[in-house]
Amino acid sequence: MGQPDSLLDLLVAALQRAGNYNRIDQTPPATILWADRGREWASLVPRLRERLPVLTLGPYAPEQSSGPMAWLRCVVARTLPGSPAAEALPVLYLPGLSGDDLREPDTRTPELKALVDLIYRSATWCRPDGHDWTIATFLADKAAGPGVEVRIDADTSKAMQRALIQIADLPTSRLREDAPWRAADFDALIGYHERRKETDVRQLIAQGESGELEFKSTARWDVVKAQKNAAMEQIIVKSVAGFLNSTNGGTLLIGVRDNGAIHGLDDDYQVWSDLVKRNKDQYELWLMGMLTRAYGPEFAPYINATFYVLDGKELCKVTVYAAPKPAFFQEKEKTGETNDVFYARIGNATNRLNHRALVEYIRLRWKNYLG
Repeated sequence: MGQPDSLLDLLVAALQRAGNYNRIDQTPPATILWADRGREWASLVPRLRERLPVLTLGPYAPEQSSGPMAWLRCVVARTLPGSPAAEALPVLYLPGLSGDDLREPDTRTPELKALVDLIYRSATWCRPDGHDWTIATFLADKAAGPGVEVRIDADTSKAMQRALIQIADLPTSRLREDAPWRAADFDALIGYHERRKETDVRQLIAQGESGELEFKSTARWDVVKAQKNAAMEQIIVKSVAGFLNSTNGGTLLIGVRDNGAIHGLDDDYQVWSDLVKRNKDQYELWLMGMLTRAYGPEFAPYINATFYVLDGKELCKVTVYAAPKPAFFQEKEKTGETNDVFYARIGNATNRLNHRALVEYIRLRWKNYLG
């Protein structure tokens, strides 16, 4: 490879360097371990696989180089078809785990304990101080990364993850020239401009529901039965999944009736018997917790909740960005069984796709996801 010209080039070079060893008195590492507690790098892994043999700890999906610990060990040992060539050093990407999980025996899960001997025979890609590389620390590093100034706050961190695929291809010269980078700068890369101000929420409502805008009176409270209803929560999960799986994302307004009238969040708030918890902070914790549990924590950067007051009533605006991979969640069938399901936004409706439609949709929406 020539002189690194993009963030992706630098990342590939850094991972390759992690496997360097003294050929005179050392044996080659079995693999390179890459811990990513916050799952920040997940969207870029498919691109990295085009240049490096990256294996992911996750659901069993050999066609996507993903599988449980036992499968990973067999691939590293080259005992399965499709294993990396003998001269290729595989990279084990470990989303949801930190370097401390690898180093500290007391923090290891039962599954991770099965990797113990491999941990001692492998190299680890981490910062010089032993901490995991985040997108922000890699961007800011002048030795391994491009040495770019990035604003440190929660919004910017989420925006970096949303725009990671776009950032990866930017020339390092542009990354430096446009510094310091903020949330709005990263969002601009994916075509999402500054969030509408509070006064624009009323304009959104006036537009009416569309392929990218949906209204829900409540998210937890059944106004007909006057009680909490788990089915209402599942409707929210489906709606957000539809936007995640769409090409452009979308906006869900909770506390707004189908006709555009402001309903507010008071009905949802009364689900909490403790009056202290009847507020937007508790509501956001519940909402984001429910959604990230449904699809997985790696989708959190693509969902943002903000609150507004119109006509003296609070409402919640859920901004959903188009996800870098399909968002599935488990849905209970009438038979009592649960299955992984996929919802897509088609027109003004959110529809569950059958197997044939799902394969075609994913093939067109994410191109290389199915291989």
